[in-house]
Amino acid sequence: MTTREKVLAGVWEAVCALWGLFAAVWCFVDLLPMGVGFLRIWLPAAWVTLLILCLLWLMKKPWRGLLVLAVLLVAFCLYDPEKMIQGGAQVGCSLSEVYSQHIEGVKQFYPLQNLLVSEARRVAEHFLTVCFGLVGGLLALSFHYRWFVPAFLPLGGVILAQAVVLRTPPLWALFSMLFLVLWLALSAHHARSRAAFRQGALLLPVVALLLCLAWVLCPREGYQRSPQVESLRLQLNQLANGNRVSLNVLIPFQGRKGQSQLNDTGRLQFTGETALRVYCTQPQKLYLKGFSADRYEGDRWAQSSALEYDALLGQLEFSPFTLTAQAMRATWPETASYEVQVELVAPNGNYYYLPYGMVSLQNEGESLTRVKDSYMNSMGPGTQYAVSAVALPDWSQNQSLSLPQSLAVAESQYQQYAQDTCLQVPEELEDWLTELAYSIVSPEDTLETKVDKVSAWVRQAARYDAAPGTVPPGKDYVEYFLTENKKGYCMHFASAGVLLLRAAGVPARYVEGYVVNEGDITPETWLAVPDSQAHAWAEVYVPGMGFLPVEMTPGYGGAIPQQAEVVPEEPEEVPEEIPEETPEEVETAPEEIPEETELEEQEPEEELPEEEAKQSSPWPLVILLGLVLISAGGGWLWFRPRWQRRQETHGSSRSRAAAIYRRIQALEKYAPAPSRASELADKACFSKNGLSEQELIEFAGLARQMEQDAKAGTKPLRRLWLRWGKGISG
Repeated sequence: MTTREKVLAGVWEAVCALWGLFAAVWCFVDLLPMGVGFLRIWLPAAWVTLLILCLLWLMKKPWRGLLVLAVLLVAFCLYDPEKMIQGGAQVGCSLSEVYSQHIEGVKQFYPLQNLLVSEARRVAEHFLTVCFGLVGGLLALSFHYRWFVPAFLPLGGVILAQAVVLRTPPLWALFSMLFLVLWLALSAHHARSRAAFRQGALLLPVVALLLCLAWVLCPREGYQRSPQVESLRLQLNQLANGNRVSLNVLIPFQGRKGQSQLNDTGRLQFTGETALRVYCTQPQKLYLKGFSADRYEGDRWAQSSALEYDALLGQLEFSPFTLTAQAMRATWPETASYEVQVELVAPNGNYYYLPYGMVSLQNEGESLTRVKDSYMNSMGPGTQYAVSAVALPDWSQNQSLSLPQSLAVAESQYQQYAQDTCLQVPEELEDWLTELAYSIVSPEDTLETKVDKVSAWVRQAARYDAAPGTVPPGKDYVEYFLTENKKGYCMHFASAGVLLLRAAGVPARYVEGYVVNEGDITPETWLAVPDSQAHAWAEVYVPGMGFLPVEMTPGYGGAIPQQAEVVPEEPEEVPEEIPEETPEEVETAPEEIPEETELEEQEPEEELPEEEAKQSSPWPLVILLGLVLISAGGGWLWFRPRWQRRQETHGSSRSRAAAIYRRIQALEKYAPAPSRASELADKACFSKNGLSEQELIEFAGLARQMEQDAKAGTKPLRRLWLRWGKGISG
């Protein structure tokens, strides 16, 4: 190689190694919920990568580069081993938080040493810098020596880490890593040659073109799966969790552990199967909470990081699940409790579904795993447990609470945590939401008044519709619901209510679970709760009492469940009017629902199919697949004759003669082979030394003569077939 080519090759190696390191760090940081700094990890690791590349150019043997990399990493670890151990613990616990939310049976771990959030991030960044310094060194070795495995292991591992939890990495990073691995796979046998550089230069624009086409035809933001694909995905999830599968049914309220994917379901449908069996000693309306989510992301509700929760509450002997009951019994010791027993039959998620005001939870032979204050993991179908709880108080009673000192301190810190995590609204919607919220409430209103006003406004701002359609690409879920679509079901109403309460300064979050009407409960009798009673609502933080439920959906009674219902229940009048997909609890407000269900029967036939057709049209994917196939076919037709010529001009004498002879055999169907060709073929096969250079040139000339004879006098279509079908270009 000339000096210029060596410089270009070195620059190409550095660009590829740094590019691969950039994509790998970005993907891994995107997976972690703890919010580590990307540049504080990538920049030091990039310097290590460049240093290793420089040493590899100066050294002749690769083992010396490996030795230098090992020495650097050991020195970095020994410089501050305590920080390395702390950082590894923080990263491991952060990963366990992600995997425990998505994989059944995986438990979340917590670091033994509680650090401030900033300190935890700093030690995690220190640990990740060392890890990705090693990754950068491996990438430098791979691209310098064209070794496939050292690059495939870290890049493939980063992709696998996201794929395990069914998470899509950033598309640009995913395509970048796939391109680099593909180039290494193709160029591994061209080590240190010009061909390797040319292959990379040719592959780069092709991959870039395909990436641009995918981005234009199938934009990630707002993309909606078709109902058939989404139904299949949910069935596979159920099958993986060991649950029964109901075919051709799109089940709502299912998603990753502790999260709710709002755009996944357009039409509300149920199977009619029993989800829970409930036994209650006292007739009352039960809100059985599965999980709460405090981070709104425009198309889903998710969990905030556990770091802040651990920093504020990790050292306290305190359970948020029992705060309401503890506060009431500390103030009024005579407060009575009731018992609820629950059996999980086919629930939407493997949680303990718990009533508000819980005093204690008893289960047989199963350890309790609590994830922050959001939910408790269960073993899924077949789990049975008993809960003791107190009836929910009037919110005005919080002014007369008398808490013990230890409980008051814990409640104060928990209230601070609620203020920190449950007032977030999307930055792009903040001005609009604040203006809208304070057009509904006034700053002087009490907490209870604000909640009543917001709930009443949300319930009249849109109508209940089990088939509201999906959200168009690029639209925010709540904004589209309140300003354009103005129809939806409980997930829509609850999400809108939570954001408006937050904009009004009330800490609130989103909840999913099951609701059981008081009239359905018969004391001393087990009640089958169908999947149609799955529900979503809001909960707000009441000082001194913790989070309590707030109803936002029309037809489900008053805003604050423990107080008198705004609309009396009349269950007998509505069943014939309500379609199957409308929740059973809508019977509580029959005067609101008939008008909604009439519209629901008319509109889906006119509006919904067109909306769903737009959102789930398969044509972009078909076009993209066609372009990929055409590109691959054209590339093969272009590459095939050149590869054949390369085999005839490179390699040993016998391999070159064999390649020429294969071409002659393919041409014998279209033109007779000269007798001299057979003589040269026999000599190449049986003689000791094979063919000389002059004889190889003669042999190739005979093959070209046969190509010309085959094309002479043939029809245009025949010539086209010989050129592109057989690779004959002579």
